[in-house]
Amino acid sequence: MKKIFFAFLLSAFFGTAFAFDFSVSAPNKVPFGASEEYDIYRNLNVKFGIPYKVADEQVLCFDICYPKTEAPKSGFPLIVYFHGGGWSGEERFSGYGFFYDEVRHYNERGIAVATVTYRFSRWGKPRRDMSVCVVDAMDALRYITKYAKNLEINPSKIGVYGHSAGGHITFMVALADQSVFEGDKSLKNVKYKIACAVPQSGPTSFVDDRADAEGSFMKNKNQMRQPLAGRFDDVELLKRLSPAEYIKKDCPPMLIFQGEKDTIVPQNAALFMMQRAREVGATQVECVISEGAQHSFENARKPDNHELADIRRAFFIRHLTK
Repeated sequence: MKKIFFAFLLSAFFGTAFAFDFSVSAPNKVPFGASEEYDIYRNLNVKFGIPYKVADEQVLCFDICYPKTEAPKSGFPLIVYFHGGGWSGEERFSGYGFFYDEVRHYNERGIAVATVTYRFSRWGKPRRDMSVCVVDAMDALRYITKYAKNLEINPSKIGVYGHSAGGHITFMVALADQSVFEGDKSLKNVKYKIACAVPQSGPTSFVDDRADAEGSFMKNKNQMRQPLAGRFDDVELLKRLSPAEYIKKDCPPMLIFQGEKDTIVPQNAALFMMQRAREVGATQVECVISEGAQHSFENARKPDNHELADIRRAFFIRHLTK
């Protein structure tokens, strides 16, 4: 009965044509006043709540903030943002408010910016590990690629950005074999292309201690029980979720941000990824470690947060508009 009612709700909300084929009527108006989190969209040109799939009875959506200009024939370049939250919480607006000035900055320079909802790992039923976060992020990119013309997006100019768990997801969508993380059947055989990536404070390996340090989030089994669904000894799963396992010479240009004093995801994670990049000859992978910075770049000194923003903006503009 529950599933029937859920299907009825989907049909009523999206219409009888709802089958994840793009519909120009899919985007909704921003529900200003319903929650303070939506205020980040004020004065922006937004398509809100675009559904890209249903999974575990959850409608997964993304929003796109567009430049206030006519789209070029090839479509707008796009930056896709993945929020953090330990693979088990928060929502697509988390951290996006801090990113707000950059959204306007990119929009003014002809770049659209999207933020994505994805499923979380779960200890209950159905139990699921953080692979679902990666699958959903990839499906959002597959959907955007499949319907790039309708969305007025240039599928060859997609950049990705995220912090913490979102940094890990950013690593994964940029580096991992897409066929390993198959998603919705409606998006089967759709391949997306990443033009550049900015992973920030993201884990890089769950199998190599050189990418970790004592006292970190990953070393704490209580904290990792839900993200890994209790599968601490499943080496294949841990390797499959480790971005450093996928680094190749021809990977997309990448700018890694890391805090020197991060105790949640230690700087060893970024240093290890840089070591792996050097080993395979991926000279297009760069790293900025901010002196004094903690996990969310509190107390960042050299570079400070304003300088980090300038570095990130220049990187995206260089790779998405040239």
